[in-house]
Amino acid sequence: MPATLEELARSLDRPPGLVRRVAAFLQGNDRPFRELVDPALELLGGVVPAWPLLDRWNDWALANHASFFVWQPHRAGLSDRQRLEVLIHTIMMLAGKERGLADYRNASIAAAEVVMAGDDCVICDTHRHEVVPLSADAPAGLAPFHLGCRCGILPHLD
Repeated sequence: MPATLEELARSLDRPPGLVRRVAAFLQGNDRPFRELVDPALELLGGVVPAWPLLDRWNDWALANHASFFVWQPHRAGLSDRQRLEVLIHTIMMLAGKERGLADYRNASIAAAEVVMAGDDCVICDTHRHEVVPLSADAPAGLAPFHLGCRCGILPHLD
C-alpha cells in the first residue's frame, strides 16, 4: 500500500502533481463521494489509470477470502468504475493522512494513534491502538493499511 500521495502517483505511473490536484479537489469538496468520482476522473484526463497494485491486491483478497467494506474483490477482475472508486477513495485517505500529520507536527504533537474503522479486518486488526512517533518515516506505519482501508489516525496526547 502506498504510504503517501507521491508513492501512489509512482504506482499509477502518473505525475505527483496530477495526483495532488485530484487530492486538493477532493479535500475542498463537501459533496457525497459518488458525486466526486466522475469530476475526479475528468481531472485524471478521463481515463482510469492502469494500477497493477490494485490487480495484485484483488488477487490476494480472493486467495485469502478477504472482503472489505469499501469494495469486494472480483474473480473476473474489477470494472473500470470499481477501479476508479478504489483509486479516489485511496487518494482521499492518503490526503487526509498527510493533512493530519502536517497539522500534528505544526502543533508539536509527537505521535499519532491508529483509529480503527470497525470493519473487522485481519490486516487492520494487527495495528489496533498502535502509537507511531511522527518521524520522517511515520506515514508508512499509519493508516490506511490497504486499498479500501477506512482506518485513520488521531493525535496521541500523553
